[in-house]
Amino acid sequence: MQTRKVLATASCLTVLWLLLASCSSVAAPPPASKSTALLPPALTPAPREEQPKYGGVLRRWGRLDAPGFDPHHETAYDTVQVIALAYEGLLEYDPLKQEEIAAGLAESWELSKDGKAYTLKLRQGVRWHDGKPFTAEDVKFSLERIKDPPRGVRSGFKDFLEAVERVQIEDARTVRLVLKRSSAILLPALAIPNHSIVPRHIVEEKGQTVLSSQILGTGPFKVKDIARGSRYEFRKNDDYFRSGRPYLHGVSILIIPDRATMAAAMATRRLDMLLADVDRASADRIASQNPQTKVVTYPSFIYTALIFDVKGKPFDDVRVRRAVNLAIDREAAIKTVAGGWGEIGGFTKPSFWALPKEELLKRPEFGGITIEERRTQARRLLDEAGIPPGFKLEWPHRNDGLHMKWAIFVRDQLERIGFEAKNIPMDNVAAQANLYGAERLKYPFKSWRLSVRLVDPTAVIADVALPGGQFYNRYDNPRVKELWQEQETEVDAQKRRALAWQIERIMLDDVVLGIGYFEMDAAVYGPEVRNYVVHTSARFTSALSAREVWLAR
Repeated sequence: MQTRKVLATASCLTVLWLLLASCSSVAAPPPASKSTALLPPALTPAPREEQPKYGGVLRRWGRLDAPGFDPHHETAYDTVQVIALAYEGLLEYDPLKQEEIAAGLAESWELSKDGKAYTLKLRQGVRWHDGKPFTAEDVKFSLERIKDPPRGVRSGFKDFLEAVERVQIEDARTVRLVLKRSSAILLPALAIPNHSIVPRHIVEEKGQTVLSSQILGTGPFKVKDIARGSRYEFRKNDDYFRSGRPYLHGVSILIIPDRATMAAAMATRRLDMLLADVDRASADRIASQNPQTKVVTYPSFIYTALIFDVKGKPFDDVRVRRAVNLAIDREAAIKTVAGGWGEIGGFTKPSFWALPKEELLKRPEFGGITIEERRTQARRLLDEAGIPPGFKLEWPHRNDGLHMKWAIFVRDQLERIGFEAKNIPMDNVAAQANLYGAERLKYPFKSWRLSVRLVDPTAVIADVALPGGQFYNRYDNPRVKELWQEQETEVDAQKRRALAWQIERIMLDDVVLGIGYFEMDAAVYGPEVRNYVVHTSARFTSALSAREVWLAR
Protein backbone atom coordinates (compact mmCIF):
# COMPACT_ATOMS: atom_id res chain seq x y z
CA MET A 1 0.00 0.00 0.00
CA GLN A 2 1.12 3.52 -0.67
CA THR A 3 0.33 5.85 2.20
CA ARG A 4 -1.34 9.25 2.09
CA LYS A 5 -0.80 10.84 5.50
CA VAL A 6 -2.84 13.70 6.88
CA LEU A 7 -0.74 16.44 5.35
CA ALA A 8 0.46 14.53 2.31
CA THR A 9 -0.72 16.96 -0.31
CA ALA A 10 0.40 17.35 -3.87
CA SER A 11 3.39 19.39 -4.85
CA CYS A 12 1.91 19.60 -8.34
CA LEU A 13 -0.12 22.65 -9.35
CA THR A 14 -3.32 20.73 -9.95
CA VAL A 15 -4.86 18.83 -7.08
CA LEU A 16 -6.31 16.12 -9.27
CA TRP A 17 -2.96 14.32 -9.29
CA LEU A 18 -3.34 13.54 -5.57
CA LEU A 19 -4.81 10.19 -6.46
CA LEU A 20 -1.56 9.00 -8.02
CA ALA A 21 1.13 7.06 -6.24
CA SER A 22 3.58 9.94 -6.31
CA CYS A 23 3.31 13.44 -7.73
CA SER A 24 6.93 13.22 -8.77
CA SER A 25 6.05 10.38 -11.13
CA VAL A 26 3.64 12.35 -13.30
CA ALA A 27 3.91 15.38 -15.50
CA ALA A 28 2.38 18.35 -13.72
CA PRO A 29 0.61 21.13 -15.59
CA PRO A 30 2.89 24.13 -16.15
CA PRO A 31 2.45 27.33 -14.13
CA ALA A 32 -0.34 29.66 -15.17
CA SER A 33 0.52 32.37 -17.66
CA LYS A 34 0.37 35.99 -16.57
CA SER A 35 -3.00 36.40 -18.23
CA THR A 36 -4.52 33.68 -16.06
CA ALA A 37 -2.26 34.01 -13.00
CA LEU A 38 -3.75 32.88 -9.72
CA LEU A 39 -4.11 35.02 -6.65
CA PRO A 40 -1.56 34.89 -3.89
CA PRO A 41 -3.03 32.59 -1.23
CA ALA A 42 -3.27 35.03 1.69
CA LEU A 43 -5.94 37.60 0.94
CA THR A 44 -6.47 38.77 4.52
CA PRO A 45 -3.05 38.63 6.19
CA ALA A 46 -2.52 39.81 9.72
CA PRO A 47 0.39 42.10 10.65
CA ARG A 48 3.18 40.10 12.22
CA GLU A 49 2.60 41.46 15.71
CA GLU A 50 -1.06 40.45 15.68
CA GLN A 51 -2.20 37.21 17.27
CA PRO A 52 -5.51 35.52 16.41
CA LYS A 53 -8.40 36.71 18.53
CA TYR A 54 -11.37 34.70 19.70
CA GLY A 55 -14.87 36.10 19.55
CA GLY A 56 -17.03 38.24 17.35
CA VAL A 57 -19.62 37.46 14.72
CA LEU A 58 -18.63 37.55 11.05
CA ARG A 59 -21.33 39.18 8.91
CA ARG A 60 -21.35 37.79 5.37
CA TRP A 61 -23.48 38.69 2.38
CA GLY A 62 -26.08 36.31 1.01
CA ARG A 63 -27.30 37.28 -2.45
CA LEU A 64 -30.47 35.14 -2.41
CA ASP A 65 -32.37 32.77 -0.17
CA ALA A 66 -31.07 29.20 -0.40
CA PRO A 67 -33.50 26.91 -2.26
CA GLY A 68 -32.77 24.18 0.31
CA PHE A 69 -30.02 22.79 2.54
CA ASP A 70 -29.42 19.22 1.34
CA PRO A 71 -25.68 19.08 0.49
CA HIS A 72 -26.18 16.30 -2.06
CA HIS A 73 -29.25 17.78 -3.74
CA GLU A 74 -28.58 21.52 -3.95
CA THR A 75 -25.72 22.92 -6.01
CA ALA A 76 -26.39 26.68 -5.89
CA TYR A 77 -23.84 28.90 -4.18
CA ASP A 78 -26.64 30.32 -2.06
CA THR A 79 -26.96 26.90 -0.44
CA VAL A 80 -23.30 25.93 -0.35
CA GLN A 81 -22.03 29.00 1.51
CA VAL A 82 -24.60 28.20 4.22
CA ILE A 83 -24.05 24.45 4.60
CA ALA A 84 -20.24 24.76 4.48
CA LEU A 85 -20.40 26.31 7.94
CA ALA A 86 -21.93 23.17 9.42
CA TYR A 87 -21.08 20.14 7.27
CA GLU A 88 -17.73 18.51 6.48
CA GLY A 89 -16.44 15.94 4.04
CA LEU A 90 -13.93 13.13 4.28
CA LEU A 91 -11.33 15.47 2.81
CA GLU A 92 -11.10 19.23 2.43
CA TYR A 93 -9.27 21.96 0.63
CA ASP A 94 -6.96 23.36 3.30
CA PRO A 95 -8.57 26.72 4.17
CA LEU A 96 -5.19 28.45 4.45
CA LYS A 97 -3.20 26.84 1.63
CA GLN A 98 -3.86 27.49 -2.01
CA GLU A 99 -5.23 24.36 -3.71
CA GLU A 100 -4.02 21.76 -1.19
CA ILE A 101 -6.21 18.82 -0.23
CA ALA A 102 -5.97 17.84 3.42
CA ALA A 103 -7.63 15.65 6.00
CA GLY A 104 -11.28 16.22 6.87
CA LEU A 105 -13.34 13.59 8.65
CA ALA A 106 -10.80 11.10 7.32
CA GLU A 107 -7.49 11.70 9.08
CA SER A 108 -5.46 9.71 6.51
CA TRP A 109 -5.90 7.81 3.27
CA GLU A 110 -4.00 5.10 1.40
CA LEU A 111 -4.02 4.21 -2.27
CA SER A 112 -3.51 0.57 -3.27
CA LYS A 113 -0.59 -0.28 -5.55
CA ASP A 114 -2.90 -1.00 -8.48
CA GLY A 115 -4.70 2.33 -8.02
CA LYS A 116 -8.04 0.57 -7.60
CA ALA A 117 -8.86 1.19 -3.94
CA TYR A 118 -8.59 3.87 -1.27
CA THR A 119 -8.53 3.02 2.42
CA LEU A 120 -9.53 5.93 4.65
CA LYS A 121 -8.99 6.11 8.40
CA LEU A 122 -11.71 8.12 10.13
CA ARG A 123 -11.21 10.51 13.01
CA GLN A 124 -12.17 9.41 16.48
CA GLY A 125 -14.25 11.44 18.90
CA VAL A 126 -16.23 13.38 16.27
CA ARG A 127 -19.86 14.12 17.11
CA TRP A 128 -22.84 15.40 15.21
CA HIS A 129 -24.33 18.66 16.39
CA ASP A 130 -27.01 16.71 18.26
CA GLY A 131 -24.33 14.88 20.25
CA LYS A 132 -24.56 11.53 18.44
CA PRO A 133 -21.21 9.98 17.38
CA PHE A 134 -19.99 10.18 13.79
CA THR A 135 -19.47 6.64 12.40
CA ALA A 136 -18.28 4.70 9.37
CA GLU A 137 -21.95 3.95 8.70
CA ASP A 138 -22.51 7.66 8.10
CA VAL A 139 -19.75 7.62 5.49
CA LYS A 140 -21.09 4.59 3.64
CA PHE A 141 -24.64 5.96 3.77
CA SER A 142 -23.60 9.38 2.43
CA LEU A 143 -21.42 8.16 -0.45
CA GLU A 144 -24.05 5.67 -1.56
CA ARG A 145 -26.69 8.40 -1.35
CA ILE A 146 -24.56 10.56 -3.68
CA LYS A 147 -23.85 7.73 -6.12
CA ASP A 148 -27.40 6.36 -6.21
CA PRO A 149 -29.70 9.13 -4.98
CA PRO A 150 -33.09 8.13 -3.60
CA ARG A 151 -36.31 9.34 -5.12
CA GLY A 152 -36.72 13.07 -4.61
CA VAL A 153 -32.98 13.71 -4.28
CA ARG A 154 -30.96 14.98 -7.23
CA SER A 155 -27.25 14.30 -6.89
CA GLY A 156 -25.68 17.04 -8.98
CA PHE A 157 -22.17 15.61 -8.87
CA LYS A 158 -22.68 11.85 -8.85
CA ASP A 159 -20.59 11.50 -12.02
CA PHE A 160 -17.59 12.65 -9.98
CA LEU A 161 -17.87 9.38 -8.02
CA GLU A 162 -18.73 7.26 -11.05
CA ALA A 163 -15.48 5.28 -10.74
CA VAL A 164 -16.41 4.04 -7.23
CA GLU A 165 -17.73 0.49 -7.50
CA ARG A 166 -18.61 0.03 -3.84
CA VAL A 167 -18.06 1.39 -0.34
CA GLN A 168 -16.91 -1.13 2.27
CA ILE A 169 -16.75 -0.72 6.04
CA GLU A 170 -13.60 -2.50 7.21
CA ASP A 171 -14.04 -1.64 10.89
CA ALA A 172 -15.41 1.15 13.07
CA ARG A 173 -12.70 3.56 11.93
CA THR A 174 -11.93 2.34 8.41
CA VAL A 175 -13.74 2.72 5.11
CA ARG A 176 -12.52 1.30 1.80
CA LEU A 177 -13.53 2.70 -1.60
CA VAL A 178 -13.20 0.01 -4.24
CA LEU A 179 -12.83 1.49 -7.72
CA LYS A 180 -13.78 0.23 -11.16
CA ARG A 181 -10.78 2.17 -12.48
CA SER A 182 -8.40 4.85 -11.32
CA SER A 183 -10.00 8.29 -11.15
CA ALA A 184 -8.36 11.68 -11.46
CA ILE A 185 -11.34 13.49 -9.95
CA LEU A 186 -12.05 11.34 -6.89
CA LEU A 187 -10.01 13.04 -4.17
CA PRO A 188 -10.86 16.59 -5.25
CA ALA A 189 -14.51 15.50 -5.42
CA LEU A 190 -14.41 14.20 -1.85
CA ALA A 191 -13.17 17.63 -0.73
CA ILE A 192 -16.08 19.81 -1.90
CA PRO A 193 -19.03 20.70 0.37
CA ASN A 194 -21.56 19.02 -1.94
CA HIS A 195 -19.99 15.70 -0.98
CA SER A 196 -20.26 16.31 2.75
CA ILE A 197 -21.04 13.44 5.08
CA VAL A 198 -24.60 13.64 6.40
CA PRO A 199 -26.12 12.09 9.55
CA ARG A 200 -27.56 8.68 8.72
CA HIS A 201 -29.60 8.54 11.91
CA ILE A 202 -31.47 11.77 11.14
CA VAL A 203 -32.36 10.74 7.58
CA GLU A 204 -33.47 7.26 8.62
CA GLU A 205 -35.59 8.72 11.41
CA LYS A 206 -37.21 11.59 9.50
CA GLY A 207 -36.92 10.67 5.82
CA GLN A 208 -34.75 11.66 2.86
CA THR A 209 -36.23 15.14 2.48
CA VAL A 210 -35.40 16.23 6.04
CA LEU A 211 -32.03 17.59 4.93
CA SER A 212 -33.75 20.14 2.73
CA SER A 213 -34.96 21.99 5.81
CA GLN A 214 -32.64 20.89 8.65
CA ILE A 215 -28.89 21.53 8.97
CA LEU A 216 -27.06 19.16 11.28
CA GLY A 217 -23.39 18.45 10.65
CA THR A 218 -20.07 17.92 12.40
CA GLY A 219 -18.57 21.28 11.40
CA PRO A 220 -17.33 24.35 13.27
CA PHE A 221 -20.71 26.12 13.50
CA LYS A 222 -24.20 25.09 14.56
CA VAL A 223 -27.48 26.62 13.49
CA LYS A 224 -28.67 29.30 15.88
CA ASP A 225 -31.58 30.75 13.92
CA ILE A 226 -32.84 30.73 10.35
CA ALA A 227 -35.21 33.37 9.01
CA ARG A 228 -35.78 32.36 5.39
CA GLY A 229 -35.32 35.23 3.00
CA SER A 230 -33.68 37.37 5.70
CA ARG A 231 -30.75 35.79 7.55
CA TYR A 232 -28.96 32.63 8.64
CA GLU A 233 -27.33 32.74 12.05
CA PHE A 234 -24.76 30.22 13.28
CA ARG A 235 -23.01 29.88 16.62
CA LYS A 236 -19.71 28.29 17.51
CA ASN A 237 -19.67 24.51 17.93
CA ASP A 238 -18.06 24.14 21.36
CA ASP A 239 -17.59 20.38 20.77
CA TYR A 240 -15.74 20.80 17.48
CA PHE A 241 -13.01 18.18 17.09
CA ARG A 242 -10.31 20.60 15.88
CA SER A 243 -8.73 22.02 19.00
CA GLY A 244 -8.85 25.81 19.26
CA ARG A 245 -11.21 26.28 16.33
CA PRO A 246 -13.21 28.15 15.28
CA TYR A 247 -12.01 31.58 16.39
CA LEU A 248 -15.34 33.26 15.76
CA HIS A 249 -18.27 33.06 18.14
CA GLY A 250 -20.62 33.02 15.20
CA VAL A 251 -21.40 33.77 11.58
CA SER A 252 -24.41 35.65 10.23
CA ILE A 253 -25.35 35.53 6.55
CA LEU A 254 -27.58 38.47 5.67
CA ILE A 255 -29.77 38.07 2.56
CA ILE A 256 -29.60 41.26 0.49
CA PRO A 257 -30.78 40.69 -3.11
CA ASP A 258 -30.40 44.33 -4.15
CA ARG A 259 -26.78 45.00 -5.03
CA ALA A 260 -26.90 48.73 -4.33
CA THR A 261 -28.13 47.95 -0.80
CA MET A 262 -25.42 45.28 -0.46
CA ALA A 263 -22.71 47.74 -1.53
CA ALA A 264 -23.97 50.34 0.92
CA ALA A 265 -24.00 47.79 3.75
CA MET A 266 -20.42 46.80 2.98
CA ALA A 267 -19.22 50.38 2.63
CA THR A 268 -20.77 51.34 5.99
CA ARG A 269 -19.44 48.18 7.74
CA ARG A 270 -22.80 46.55 8.33
CA LEU A 271 -21.24 43.65 6.44
CA ASP A 272 -17.73 42.32 6.94
CA MET A 273 -17.37 40.20 3.84
CA LEU A 274 -18.55 39.44 0.32
CA LEU A 275 -17.19 36.04 -0.68
CA ALA A 276 -18.14 35.78 -4.35
CA ASP A 277 -20.39 36.88 -7.22
CA VAL A 278 -19.42 40.52 -6.81
CA ASP A 279 -19.94 42.60 -9.96
CA ARG A 280 -17.64 45.42 -11.00
CA ALA A 281 -20.14 48.21 -10.36
CA SER A 282 -20.63 47.04 -6.74
CA ALA A 283 -16.89 46.60 -6.17
CA ASP A 284 -16.12 50.08 -7.52
CA ARG A 285 -18.90 51.63 -5.43
CA ILE A 286 -17.68 49.98 -2.22
CA ALA A 287 -14.05 50.95 -2.83
CA SER A 288 -14.94 54.58 -3.51
CA GLN A 289 -17.16 54.88 -0.42
CA ASN A 290 -14.79 53.15 2.00
CA PRO A 291 -11.12 53.07 0.91
CA GLN A 292 -10.22 50.84 3.89
CA THR A 293 -12.28 48.02 2.42
CA LYS A 294 -10.17 45.55 0.42
CA VAL A 295 -11.28 44.44 -3.04
CA VAL A 296 -9.28 41.59 -4.60
CA THR A 297 -10.23 40.40 -8.07
CA TYR A 298 -9.62 36.96 -9.53
CA PRO A 299 -10.74 34.85 -12.53
CA SER A 300 -14.22 33.63 -11.70
CA PHE A 301 -15.69 30.15 -11.92
CA ILE A 302 -18.88 31.67 -13.32
CA TYR A 303 -19.67 31.88 -17.01
CA THR A 304 -22.70 33.16 -18.88
CA ALA A 305 -24.44 30.49 -20.90
CA LEU A 306 -27.25 29.55 -23.24
CA ILE A 307 -28.75 26.22 -22.13
CA PHE A 308 -30.43 24.06 -24.76
CA ASP A 309 -32.58 20.99 -24.29
CA VAL A 310 -31.06 19.13 -27.24
CA LYS A 311 -34.12 16.84 -27.45
CA GLY A 312 -36.69 19.64 -27.13
CA LYS A 313 -37.98 21.40 -30.24
CA PRO A 314 -36.71 23.41 -31.99
CA PHE A 315 -33.33 22.87 -30.34
CA ASP A 316 -33.20 19.21 -31.27
CA ASP A 317 -31.94 20.61 -34.59
CA VAL A 318 -28.27 21.54 -34.20
CA ARG A 319 -28.72 24.25 -36.85
CA VAL A 320 -31.02 26.16 -34.48
CA ARG A 321 -28.54 25.84 -31.62
CA ARG A 322 -25.74 27.05 -33.87
CA ALA A 323 -27.81 29.99 -35.07
CA VAL A 324 -28.58 31.16 -31.53
CA ASN A 325 -24.94 30.69 -30.53
CA LEU A 326 -23.75 32.72 -33.52
CA ALA A 327 -26.10 35.58 -32.67
CA ILE A 328 -24.34 36.54 -29.42
CA ASP A 329 -21.83 39.39 -29.62
CA ARG A 330 -19.54 38.24 -26.82
CA GLU A 331 -17.22 41.24 -26.81
CA ALA A 332 -20.24 43.54 -26.49
CA ALA A 333 -21.59 41.37 -23.65
CA ILE A 334 -18.31 41.67 -21.74
CA LYS A 335 -18.45 45.45 -22.05
CA THR A 336 -22.15 46.03 -21.35
CA VAL A 337 -23.14 43.17 -19.04
CA ALA A 338 -19.88 42.56 -17.17
CA GLY A 339 -18.52 46.10 -17.19
CA GLY A 340 -15.31 44.82 -18.75
CA TRP A 341 -14.85 42.07 -16.16
CA GLY A 342 -14.89 39.12 -18.52
CA GLU A 343 -12.82 36.87 -20.76
CA ILE A 344 -13.65 34.74 -23.79
CA GLY A 345 -13.53 31.05 -22.93
CA GLY A 346 -14.84 27.64 -23.91
CA PHE A 347 -16.23 25.01 -21.59
CA THR A 348 -13.26 25.15 -19.22
CA LYS A 349 -12.24 28.16 -17.18
CA PRO A 350 -9.08 29.67 -18.79
CA SER A 351 -6.35 27.44 -17.38
CA PHE A 352 -3.95 24.66 -18.34
CA TRP A 353 -6.91 22.46 -19.31
CA ALA A 354 -8.76 24.97 -21.49
CA LEU A 355 -8.63 25.08 -25.27
CA PRO A 356 -6.14 27.75 -26.36
CA LYS A 357 -7.77 31.14 -26.74
CA GLU A 358 -6.23 31.57 -30.19
CA GLU A 359 -8.06 28.42 -31.33
CA LEU A 360 -11.35 29.61 -29.86
CA LEU A 361 -11.07 32.99 -31.56
CA LYS A 362 -10.83 31.30 -34.96
CA ARG A 363 -14.27 29.78 -34.47
CA PRO A 364 -17.09 31.90 -35.93
CA GLU A 365 -19.09 32.09 -32.69
CA PHE A 366 -16.10 33.50 -30.78
CA GLY A 367 -14.88 36.04 -33.32
CA GLY A 368 -13.53 34.29 -36.40
CA ILE A 369 -15.84 36.49 -38.49
CA THR A 370 -17.58 39.80 -37.88
CA ILE A 371 -20.80 39.96 -35.87
CA GLU A 372 -22.69 41.02 -39.01
CA GLU A 373 -21.41 37.91 -40.84
CA ARG A 374 -22.36 35.76 -37.86
CA ARG A 375 -25.91 37.08 -37.84
CA THR A 376 -26.23 36.50 -41.58
CA GLN A 377 -25.11 32.89 -41.10
CA ALA A 378 -27.48 32.52 -38.14
CA ARG A 379 -30.50 33.70 -40.16
CA ARG A 380 -29.56 31.34 -43.01
CA LEU A 381 -29.36 28.40 -40.59
CA LEU A 382 -32.77 29.27 -39.13
CA ASP A 383 -34.28 29.42 -42.61
CA GLU A 384 -32.82 26.00 -43.41
CA ALA A 385 -34.28 24.63 -40.19
CA GLY A 386 -37.74 26.04 -40.97
CA ILE A 387 -37.72 28.72 -38.26
CA PRO A 388 -39.45 31.80 -39.73
CA PRO A 389 -38.88 35.42 -38.69
CA GLY A 390 -41.12 36.24 -35.75
CA PHE A 391 -40.75 32.77 -34.18
CA LYS A 392 -41.67 33.10 -30.50
CA LEU A 393 -39.05 32.07 -27.95
CA GLU A 394 -39.59 32.39 -24.19
CA TRP A 395 -37.23 31.34 -21.43
CA PRO A 396 -36.86 31.59 -17.63
CA HIS A 397 -33.99 33.04 -15.66
CA ARG A 398 -33.24 34.20 -12.14
CA ASN A 399 -34.41 37.69 -11.29
CA ASP A 400 -31.24 38.94 -9.58
CA GLY A 401 -29.21 41.69 -11.22
CA LEU A 402 -26.52 39.84 -13.19
CA HIS A 403 -28.85 37.10 -14.43
CA MET A 404 -31.31 39.81 -15.46
CA LYS A 405 -28.67 41.82 -17.33
CA TRP A 406 -27.51 38.73 -19.23
CA ALA A 407 -31.09 37.71 -20.11
CA ILE A 408 -31.94 41.19 -21.42
CA PHE A 409 -28.76 41.20 -23.50
CA VAL A 410 -29.60 37.75 -24.94
CA ARG A 411 -33.12 38.93 -25.80
CA ASP A 412 -31.70 41.86 -27.75
CA GLN A 413 -29.29 39.60 -29.63
CA LEU A 414 -31.98 37.09 -30.57
CA GLU A 415 -34.32 39.80 -31.80
CA ARG A 416 -31.56 40.84 -34.21
CA ILE A 417 -31.83 37.49 -36.01
CA GLY A 418 -35.62 37.51 -36.18
CA PHE A 419 -36.89 35.89 -32.97
CA GLU A 420 -39.80 37.33 -31.04
CA ALA A 421 -37.96 36.90 -27.77
CA LYS A 422 -39.28 37.12 -24.21
CA ASN A 423 -37.28 36.58 -21.01
CA ILE A 424 -39.23 35.51 -17.90
CA PRO A 425 -37.62 36.51 -14.55
CA MET A 426 -38.31 34.17 -11.63
CA ASP A 427 -37.34 34.06 -7.98
CA ASN A 428 -34.50 31.74 -7.06
CA VAL A 429 -36.62 28.76 -6.00
CA ALA A 430 -38.81 28.81 -9.12
CA ALA A 431 -35.81 29.39 -11.39
CA GLN A 432 -33.89 26.49 -9.86
CA ALA A 433 -36.91 24.24 -10.41
CA ASN A 434 -36.82 25.18 -14.09
CA LEU A 435 -33.10 24.49 -14.35
CA TYR A 436 -32.75 21.36 -12.21
CA GLY A 437 -36.13 20.28 -10.93
CA ALA A 438 -39.60 19.20 -11.96
CA GLU A 439 -40.06 22.07 -14.43
CA ARG A 440 -36.75 21.56 -16.25
CA LEU A 441 -38.35 20.34 -19.51
CA LYS A 442 -40.98 23.09 -19.67
CA TYR A 443 -38.66 25.47 -21.51
CA PRO A 444 -36.17 24.06 -24.05
CA PHE A 445 -34.01 27.18 -23.78
CA LYS A 446 -32.64 29.17 -20.84
CA SER A 447 -30.16 31.97 -20.29
CA TRP A 448 -28.13 31.46 -17.13
CA ARG A 449 -24.92 32.08 -15.25
CA LEU A 450 -23.36 28.70 -14.59
CA SER A 451 -20.35 27.67 -12.56
CA VAL A 452 -17.37 25.40 -13.08
CA ARG A 453 -17.15 23.42 -9.83
CA LEU A 454 -13.61 22.09 -10.26
CA VAL A 455 -11.07 23.21 -12.85
CA ASP A 456 -10.66 19.69 -14.13
CA PRO A 457 -11.87 18.12 -17.41
CA THR A 458 -13.58 15.22 -15.64
CA ALA A 459 -15.77 17.67 -13.72
CA VAL A 460 -16.41 20.11 -16.56
CA ILE A 461 -17.43 17.44 -19.06
CA ALA A 462 -19.55 15.56 -16.53
CA ASP A 463 -21.47 18.75 -15.70
CA VAL A 464 -22.54 19.59 -19.23
CA ALA A 465 -22.03 16.65 -21.59
CA LEU A 466 -22.89 13.41 -19.80
CA PRO A 467 -26.45 12.09 -19.41
CA GLY A 468 -26.29 12.53 -15.62
CA GLY A 469 -24.89 16.05 -15.81
CA GLN A 470 -26.33 18.69 -13.54
CA PHE A 471 -27.69 20.98 -16.27
CA TYR A 472 -30.16 18.47 -17.77
CA ASN A 473 -29.66 19.37 -21.43
CA ARG A 474 -30.26 15.68 -22.34
CA TYR A 475 -27.12 15.57 -24.45
CA ASP A 476 -25.87 12.00 -24.95
CA ASN A 477 -22.89 11.32 -27.19
CA PRO A 478 -21.30 7.87 -26.75
CA ARG A 479 -18.00 9.11 -28.18
CA VAL A 480 -17.82 11.84 -25.56
CA LYS A 481 -18.47 9.31 -22.78
CA GLU A 482 -15.76 7.02 -24.19
CA LEU A 483 -13.18 9.81 -24.35
CA TRP A 484 -14.24 11.07 -20.91
CA GLN A 485 -13.47 7.71 -19.32
CA GLU A 486 -10.17 7.53 -21.21
CA GLN A 487 -8.98 10.94 -20.00
CA GLU A 488 -10.02 10.22 -16.42
CA THR A 489 -7.50 7.37 -16.17
CA GLU A 490 -4.68 8.99 -18.16
CA VAL A 491 -1.70 9.76 -15.89
CA ASP A 492 0.26 11.94 -18.32
CA ALA A 493 -0.98 15.53 -18.02
CA GLN A 494 -0.22 16.48 -21.63
CA LYS A 495 -1.96 13.39 -23.03
CA ARG A 496 -4.91 13.92 -20.73
CA ARG A 497 -5.22 17.52 -21.85
CA ALA A 498 -5.15 16.43 -25.50
CA LEU A 499 -8.09 14.11 -24.82
CA ALA A 500 -9.93 16.90 -23.01
CA TRP A 501 -9.41 19.22 -25.95
CA GLN A 502 -10.73 16.56 -28.32
CA ILE A 503 -13.89 16.31 -26.23
CA GLU A 504 -14.31 20.07 -26.02
CA ARG A 505 -14.12 20.42 -29.81
CA ILE A 506 -16.95 17.89 -30.15
CA MET A 507 -18.98 19.74 -27.52
CA LEU A 508 -18.46 23.06 -29.29
CA ASP A 509 -19.45 21.61 -32.66
CA ASP A 510 -22.57 20.03 -31.16
CA VAL A 511 -23.39 23.27 -29.26
CA VAL A 512 -24.01 21.39 -26.02
CA LEU A 513 -24.22 24.83 -24.43
CA GLY A 514 -23.68 28.29 -25.79
CA ILE A 515 -20.80 29.81 -23.81
CA GLY A 516 -20.94 33.57 -23.43
CA TYR A 517 -17.85 34.54 -21.44
CA PHE A 518 -16.12 33.82 -18.15
CA GLU A 519 -16.57 36.52 -15.54
CA MET A 520 -14.11 38.10 -13.18
CA ASP A 521 -15.04 37.95 -9.50
CA ALA A 522 -13.93 39.68 -6.33
CA ALA A 523 -13.50 38.96 -2.66
CA VAL A 524 -14.39 42.04 -0.66
CA TYR A 525 -13.64 42.28 3.04
CA GLY A 526 -13.42 44.87 5.77
CA PRO A 527 -10.15 45.94 7.42
CA GLU A 528 -10.78 43.75 10.49
CA VAL A 529 -11.09 40.41 8.66
CA ARG A 530 -8.13 38.04 8.91
CA ASN A 531 -7.20 34.58 7.56
CA TYR A 532 -9.45 34.14 4.54
CA VAL A 533 -8.05 32.52 1.37
CA VAL A 534 -9.73 32.29 -2.03
CA HIS A 535 -9.22 28.93 -3.74
CA THR A 536 -8.90 29.11 -7.50
CA SER A 537 -9.25 25.52 -8.75
CA ALA A 538 -12.51 24.81 -6.94
CA ARG A 539 -15.30 27.31 -6.39
CA PHE A 540 -16.80 25.70 -3.32
CA THR A 541 -14.25 24.67 -0.68
CA SER A 542 -13.77 24.42 3.06
CA ALA A 543 -12.59 28.04 2.99
CA LEU A 544 -16.33 28.86 3.11
CA SER A 545 -16.47 27.26 6.56
CA ALA A 546 -14.90 30.35 8.24
CA ARG A 547 -13.09 27.96 10.58
CA GLU A 548 -9.80 29.86 10.37
CA VAL A 549 -11.18 33.39 10.03
CA TRP A 550 -10.84 35.81 12.93
CA LEU A 551 -11.70 39.45 13.50
CA ALA A 552 -9.26 42.11 14.68
CA ARG A 553 -11.82 43.93 16.78
